[in-house]
Amino acid sequence: MKSITADWGPLFVYGTFLSSEAWGALIGRVPEQELATLHGYVRRSIICSGVAALEPEKGGWVIGQVCYGLLPWERKLVDAV
Repeated sequence: MKSITADWGPLFVYGTFLSSEAWGALIGRVPEQELATLHGYVRRSIICSGVAALEPEKGGWVIGQVCYGLLPWERKLVDAV
């Protein structure tokens, strides 16, 4: 059985979560991160919104970061944003 405090694995982020301030405001710390490229997707603006989404596209790519060491409660907060 996996511990409730276990890391749920790496998470690819882009947009707002490239900011240290966003992490600090959400979970009170900045997780370990490294630069990453997600192939097969492109970033698209959502109409009438200040946020973006990823859409599958052959040959596409998105630059972001991979985050490590998020605890389950932290991951749930990120998923809710």
